[in-house]
Amino acid sequence: DEALRGVFVGKASARARAILRRYATDLDAFFAEQQRVLKRHGQLTLVVGDGTLSGTPIRVARLVIQVARRNGFRLTSRRSRPLPDGRRYLPPPLANSSQSLDRRMRSETALTFRRAR
Repeated sequence: DEALRGVFVGKASARARAILRRYATDLDAFFAEQQRVLKRHGQLTLVVGDGTLSGTPIRVARLVIQVARRNGFRLTSRRSRPLPDGRRYLPPPLANSSQSLDRRMRSETALTFRRAR
């Protein structure tokens, strides 16, 4: 649960915490493999979007940064940008809609890491 500290915005259900713990485990495996295949001081860039799980906002970028650091990576750049409604991959949201697709991510964050060891 150390990796989940500060990731949830508000109180998360036990189910949501379990889902995110599994995601953190998958991220651990991903970064361990990147540690293996990247040259020393090699760079890795990921683009992530914060999301919502069971109605609770999730700071995905924060989770990725914490897991990357735990696996020997150093954050060298973080750039966020909004995703305008008309420029998203999924259909644009409808005005005044509460459908689940309309509540999806509104921004993305590019994270660049350098292999530290």
